[in-house]
Amino acid sequence: MIFEHFQVPGLAQYSFVVGDKGSIAVIDPKRDVDTYIEYAKSRGLQIVYVLETRIHPASTSVAKALAAQTGATLCINRYAISEADLAGVTHRAILEGDELLLGKLVLKIVHDSRPPEQMSFLIVDPSKNETPIASFSEDSLLVGSIVKPDLLSEGGKERLAKALSRGIQRIQELQYAWSL
Repeated sequence: MIFEHFQVPGLAQYSFVVGDKGSIAVIDPKRDVDTYIEYAKSRGLQIVYVLETRIHPASTSVAKALAAQTGATLCINRYAISEADLAGVTHRAILEGDELLLGKLVLKIVHDSRPPEQMSFLIVDPSKNETPIASFSEDSLLVGSIVKPDLLSEGGKERLAKALSRGIQRIQELQYAWSL
């Protein structure tokens, strides 16, 4: 299994590379896409997928640039996809239940009732068992805490709080082994 994390200096922002048998996915790439290109090249790896746990214009342009430069498939949340913005890059709309193969690993797409533009990803090694090895959830699930849904209007806060509550209940019901 290939696993590496990259931190943006001075920020609590991480991106991840995960994969197996020479194929890797980049999750939540930071602005310096050369970091991932050099990482893959120096290890003889191929970037096959670029994914984001949360869609917003600045990060989408970074993910699009990385996919365009490497020939990787940009995997975009179906609820946040705009075909016009993705012209010229190989892309795939993803949603709950989709799976991406990375060697013997499976990257499972999960939408846990958070806002529609956010997704989580689970890494599973089916050759061992179906218990997730790692999860990627942007900054919505934190060690010992959760995100506070206060970035929208009063009505928006209540909607997000309810969605977050449903998501946490779902995670508990499914007994995910959240490790990241």
